Amino acid sequence: MKKYPKMKPSGVEWIGDVPEHWELKRVQYAFDYLKSLVNTKSLAGKEVYHYSIPNVQEFNDSILEEGDEIDSDKLLVEGGEVLISKLNPRKNTVILTKKKEKDSICSSEFIPLKPILYDEKHAFYLLSCSKVADFLNSAVESATRSHQRVKPDTLLKQVLPIPTFPEQTAIAAYLDRKTVQIDQAIAEKEGLIELFR
Repeated sequence: MKKYPKMKPSGVEWIGDVPEHWELKRVQYAFDYLKSLVNTKSLAGKEVYHYSIPNVQEFNDSILEEGDEIDSDKLLVEGGEVLISKLNPRKNTVILTKKKEKDSICSSEFIPLKPILYDEKHAFYLLSCSKVADFLNSAVESATRSHQRVKPDTLLKQVLPIPTFPEQTAIAAYLDRKTVQIDQAIAEKEGLIELFR
């Protein structure tokens, strides 16, 4: 892969240098932070897609659930948001929401960000990278390891690089291809392991 000819310092130690023509902006100016609260009463008698932390960690998606069985207030999502767990950020629980045929909600333990200056897929890859998880984990404010939380403002005030839109879509497409290749390689290895059992 070709290197960019001119670089500039990002001003953020864990990001380092970035291509000279990329912008640098705080998360709060590059995303909308969505806080549309949905109370449990309004969920009664409805089926909703629920992005809970366990659902995302186990299924990498939301799960259709009965609203009557949801026992705490949630946040409304429409599709195209990047959800980042503020609970135990070392686990790197991040997902890009999908448009569904019924209402979708997420746990209030997520920070829901709607990209403004980013391609949705690029935003997901950027915010789910290990360096972002490491940064958030370094800023947790809890004494117990099982319930460490990071404040949303910690992420919202963080500076991130913004490539041009064509670069963002190219980067996301490249990462999509590589992800498929890695998944296929893992599936093949797992298949071989099963043969020898």
